[in-house]
Amino acid sequence: QLEYALLLARMGGRERARKAFQQAVEQDPSSVLAYVGLAKASLETGKTADAQDAAMAALKVAPAEPEAMY
Repeated sequence: QLEYALLLARMGGRERARKAFQQAVEQDPSSVLAYVGLAKASLETGKTADAQDAAMAALKVAPAEPEAMY
């Protein structure tokens, strides 16, 4: 699911990517990349509160991960 979400994000399918990242987070709540992708896709679709929540979740999952700090 994460790879599918990343592909959608690269192709510009922002809303579909956001939904796919959400599914990836649900499937693997320890995936910092899924949370970061969800945060970015949420920002791109104007869902700033969701983006902030996802970014904070990424930091909780992996506080030392450089990608989470982005």
